[in-house]
Amino acid sequence: FPCPWYRNVPLSLALSPRIISEVAKFKPDIIHASSPGIM
Repeated sequence: FPCPWYRNVPLSLALSPRIISEVAKFKPDIIHASSPGIM
């Protein structure tokens, strides 16, 4: 879906049950989020 402030920047929510499970098992100290613009 498009970013509300930058219509040309697509956003994605990767919150599938498998990804949530994998992150929970891995138990990272931090998760880095990258963006082409201001978050």
